[in-house]
Amino acid sequence: MTRQLFVACGNKILEFDVRNTSGVVSVMESESDSVSTVINDMCIDPEGYILGSCNSAGNIDIYNVYTRETKRIMNLDRTVSTLSFYRQGKNVSLFATGDLTTVYNYSMTGELLHQSTLPVLPDIEASDIETPVVKDICMNYDGRRDRSVRCRFHAVRWLPRWISPLH
Repeated sequence: MTRQLFVACGNKILEFDVRNTSGVVSVMESESDSVSTVINDMCIDPEGYILGSCNSAGNIDIYNVYTRETKRIMNLDRTVSTLSFYRQGKNVSLFATGDLTTVYNYSMTGELLHQSTLPVLPDIEASDIETPVVKDICMNYDGRRDRSVRCRFHAVRWLPRWISPLH
């Protein structure tokens, strides 16, 4: 059994064995994407079976890391910038952002389950407050609310509690 490391490079996802990173174990890519399409983000579900990726063409692809099956669950015709899996029991869903202020929750079939838009701030001079923009999302699986779980790049914007459909 390999200890898997997945690396997004252009429009491909490369799999490495962390015990020996000198060679690529496998390459996952969608044949329908152009060479200019770039993967913006990828995530793996909490159980480690499913890898998701989103790209600059608005596509969200799901890969089974053991069978190597690829499934495109949607094409949004706009950039999808980040995504995160959520598993509750046997049900898996996906959170994604594709614009500046909205977080979307999709089923694994691509059905929109929920959408939350950040509130519009009152008119304040730009130098006083930063415009709210969703730059990254991640899921806190153990339910702690002390914000001790960090997202990559420390670029998370903590959303108000009422934004999340999970509360």
